Amino acid sequence: WGVVGGLGFPIGQAFQAASASDSAGFQEAMPILWGINHWNMMECAFGFVAGGVLGFGVWLHRKRIDESESDESITLPLTWEVCLVVGYLYMMLVAWFLEETQFGRFYEYGLVMAIIPVIGVMGGRYWPYLYALPIVAMPIAGKTFRAVSLGTSTNPPLVPTDIGWLMIVTFPLLILTIIALHCAKPDNVRISSRQFGAWGLLATSTCYFLFNFTFLSFPWSWLKEWQMQSTSGMIYIIAWVVLSLAAYLVLLKSKASKHF
Repeated sequence: WGVVGGLGFPIGQAFQAASASDSAGFQEAMPILWGINHWNMMECAFGFVAGGVLGFGVWLHRKRIDESESDESITLPLTWEVCLVVGYLYMMLVAWFLEETQFGRFYEYGLVMAIIPVIGVMGGRYWPYLYALPIVAMPIAGKTFRAVSLGTSTNPPLVPTDIGWLMIVTFPLLILTIIALHCAKPDNVRISSRQFGAWGLLATSTCYFLFNFTFLSFPWSWLKEWQMQSTSGMIYIIAWVVLSLAAYLVLLKSKASKHF
């Protein structure tokens, strides 16, 4: 299902290439898409196809996914987990700030950088939750902050730097970290996989929506005349609302099942 979901990328690029090769004919055939940012629509198509296919695959095989707490052994001690987290974040941040160096080029090899997360997720207790929530969100938060809160001499920042540090970097990553540590409790009160999925989806969809909406300069289509980002902005709003409602319904169902 992951391979099939990967078809979303060529589908999105085909959409973008078609609009670029014959923009006049493309607009005539699909006038509703006039004026959109085709790069963003490519990303929307990629995410929609990949997420939809993977979600369908999980739903189709839901009975094979054991929701009960297993007795798997934690092979990595806490000290090693902390060392792996610190090392991975160090390499990621250094490569992010030094993109043109050899270290930055080394970071571009995804399979190489995936070794540490694979070890941590397979052998650690906290790594699966930390990686799924704050670690993945960290570079996205950083790039959003750099784009909207670090202005230049000619372009002032969209969001003041001090507010950006709090609202774009600190608060979202802190909330995701708290949720991850709460879900990784090493005792019997640890939540089920269904609850973790719902809380994780609710938290990450909200954070990523806010990151993206801020990055696109808040593309509310009704505030100004037609904008290049407004179509994808409305798609993000609809997707965020649908995912949040789905997660909320799962949490309500899990809560109701405990009373019976």
